[in-house]
Amino acid sequence: MENLVIKKAAPDDAYDLSLIETQCFSTPWSEKSLKEFINCDSSHVLTASVDDKTVGYIGMYYSFGEGDITNVAVMNNYRNMGIAKKLISELIELSKKTGISILRLEVRQSNIVAISLYKKFGFYEVGIRKNYYSHPKENAVLMDLNIDTATDL
Repeated sequence: MENLVIKKAAPDDAYDLSLIETQCFSTPWSEKSLKEFINCDSSHVLTASVDDKTVGYIGMYYSFGEGDITNVAVMNNYRNMGIAKKLISELIELSKKTGISILRLEVRQSNIVAISLYKKFGFYEVGIRKNYYSHPKENAVLMDLNIDTATDL
């Protein structure tokens, strides 16, 4: 997608990200929480824009060489266009540059599309968190990625 722009999030992006959160998640982060996340010294947050409209984002907290991906979200009308793939790819590259060696995430067990995408990058399942999600209640699949073995999509 040639008009896709991935950039580091700024505090002013928090409102747009909160709209994406509301559309994508049953328990969305607030604009205030997103602003704090973006401003945190130990986080990386990237946005995806198409024609100057923010349509997705990815974020993680990191410490001691490990990154915990908290959110990967793309607005419904912009799914299946490679946006999530590009966000993940850019976050992996940023992780390499900042000395992060392992990425971790949780994903709903029923989210087969996301699990499949993560596996294409080299993420592998390391466990299950029982009843991790609410609204609806569901298990989380825990996945890790060793940055050195990440697949470049």
